[in-house]
Amino acid sequence: YAKADDTQGDSRTVAERYQRLARELRAPTQLGNDAAALGSYCETRYGIDFDFFWPRFLLVAQKDAKLGEALASAKIQLDFSILALSLSTLTVGAWTVFLAFAGNSLATALAVVGLGPLVVYIWLAIVHVAYSGFADMVQSAIDLNRFQVLAMLRHPLPVSTDDEARCWAAAQGLTLFDQHRPNVAFRHPATP
Repeated sequence: YAKADDTQGDSRTVAERYQRLARELRAPTQLGNDAAALGSYCETRYGIDFDFFWPRFLLVAQKDAKLGEALASAKIQLDFSILALSLSTLTVGAWTVFLAFAGNSLATALAVVGLGPLVVYIWLAIVHVAYSGFADMVQSAIDLNRFQVLAMLRHPLPVSTDDEARCWAAAQGLTLFDQHRPNVAFRHPATP
């Protein structure tokens, strides 16, 4: 029992690590690590280059009204939190500079210098939570719609997990680099 419990704990720890950090890239900030983890998720699970294929996933996801609405809502929350963080940081910085040169109230200066970083830190935590929610929605969209994207690109669907990475590499090679090797047989919908 203890060995099984320890194995489950290890699995949870590894899953949490890969959710928060990319496998290979480490960014200097946590937000950079969050973004790298999303790209790493696509690459390690399916062999998908997230940056290249995400616009194509958006086109497929928008065909599903509920999924498109959920992605848009998560993106709006993320954008709002990033904007609030930026404005808070700029406001605290501007007030700090202003009070350093033209301020005459010690209480105001202490309030800005004391509470300002706390407000910025809270908005930064909100940005991380919003990005986590957005990343979860994006991962779900990719999990559910990746074969539809291949079908939309007229590529044959993979028959195994190993074949899936090859299919995505072929789709990227043809679309991005104009590589026609190996020759990919397209599958077109039946015409009436």
